[in-house]
Amino acid sequence: MNREIKFRIWDEKYNAWDVSPIMLYPAKTVIKQGRVIQQFTGLKDKNGRGIYEGDIVKVKRGFVRPCIKDSKIDYQITEGELEVGKVFWGMDAEFLVEYRGHDDSEKIRNIPHRYEVIGNIFENPELCVK
Repeated sequence: MNREIKFRIWDEKYNAWDVSPIMLYPAKTVIKQGRVIQQFTGLKDKNGRGIYEGDIVKVKRGFVRPCIKDSKIDYQITEGELEVGKVFWGMDAEFLVEYRGHDDSEKIRNIPHRYEVIGNIFENPELCVK
């Protein structure tokens, strides 16, 4: 599977997205100081917008609950409320969403209708997860 790896760069000096190309090497990334690199998750939200680390998303969370069906244990997905979370790169080398007001996070999944990008940590700091 050939998956394209994309990045975006925030320039802290100008408080703007840097559109200049970056050079990626296997062991290191060459980038000027004062710029923050964010990687594309490979997923898009319900509006077709790419989801990057550092994005703030509205998420329709789902919960898996065990139930008994025909005398067997089965699992049912229950949709929860809309919540706001921040996308980040986790310690286990995967993209996660950290939710505002909760102590938990969950792996971001390829379920586009569940996510909507509503901003990012640079342009919309008021949306950031506390």
